[in-house]
Parts: sequence; C-alpha cells; structure tokens
Amino acid sequence: AGRELLGHPRLAAAPDATRQLAAGEVDARLLSALAAITASHRLYVRAFGDPGADPGVPLRSVEISSIDGHKPSKTKISGIVRFLDAQQSQFHPIEVKLAQPSDAASTILRIRYSAPSPTGSLSS
Repeated sequence: AGRELLGHPRLAAAPDATRQLAAGEVDARLLSALAAITASHRLYVRAFGDPGADPGVPLRSVEISSIDGHKPSKTKISGIVRFLDAQQSQFHPIEVKLAQPSDAASTILRIRYSAPSPTGSLSS
C-alpha cells in the first residue's frame, strides 16, 4: 500500500520517508489518511516516526511540511482536521497539530496514531 501511495501525483516525500513507505514500515491508518487527504490536497511528507517504538513496529506519526505548496497553517489544516475528527475510532488520530520541530525550518502538520496498530485496518 505504501508503494502504491508513492505513485500518487499529489504526494511527495523526503528520501527517508519514501524509503519507509516503499518498505511497508508505515502504519495502515496513516496510509489510509494520507490517501484520503491527497484526494483534495498536494502534500509533502517530511518524515515518519514513532519516538520510543521498538524496531519492527509500524511508524504511527507523520510530519507534513507542505500542503498545496504552502507551509501548514491553521487555515490550511482546518479541513484536514475536520476530516480526521470525523473518522471512526479506529482511524481517529490521537494528535493532529501544528508544530515547530527544532530541526525544521518552518511549521509542520503532525498527525499521530495510538499504539497498538490494529490488524487488518486497510480491509475494514
């Protein structure tokens, strides 16, 4: 599913994020959310992560550094937030916020899901 998402014309990603998508390392809930969001927006994924997770655990957070060619802002993310808030509990993120990581030049949109990752979430 990650490799398929990489072929979407509205999604671009940093080299490490591209590798993680292609290798199947990203949580299925994030893949579903990104696929749905890219139906309406162009996204640039800066990074995937999961601080403190054990190796082999799907990456449950994403940092988006560009939406439709602009840095994320409250105005730009309002529709995305509404969409994610409307999801069923298994697809509802525990965090959707603007952040300023110390290693980033500008604001990012961070979306994070809880542990554990549900099994079979792409087929539900």
